[in-house]
Amino acid sequence: MISDEKLKEYRHEILSKHNHLDILISSIICAHYFPNFPIPQGFFSNVLYQQPLSYSSRLNMLRKIYRERDIYNKKYFKKLKRMGEIRNSLAHSEMVIITKNGEEHIYNPKNFDKEIDFDEEYKEYIILEEEISKSLINVYENFGGILLHKKPKF
Repeated sequence: MISDEKLKEYRHEILSKHNHLDILISSIICAHYFPNFPIPQGFFSNVLYQQPLSYSSRLNMLRKIYRERDIYNKKYFKKLKRMGEIRNSLAHSEMVIITKNGEEHIYNPKNFDKEIDFDEEYKEYIILEEEISKSLINVYENFGGILLHKKPKF
């Protein structure tokens, strides 16, 4: 099983990178609906980050925008969805199951017969994030947005 220290390291990096990804998605949504800027005060916090509007809800909004602008790609959105799944796997990986023989395991909540391989999920996320972040930045800039922050480095 993965060490607590390694799991914390993975969790910190993936959550930071995913927050950056989420901001890029929200920025694209804003640039689409408010092309002449500025974005109305409170739109981010009062609309895009309210409880009912989850990451998957923002992905659905992004999907509609991409279709509307004829840049939709199904494989691309599968990657975005997978990144959310990996993020959730790491963010909610607190429950350790101890078996009868004393071994510790963290199981996949969607498939309890399968243990989560955090090393593999981490590697997969990093590869996806590099591709997807570049693409999102490109789309945002093509929509007229100006990136004012850099993505987190680890």
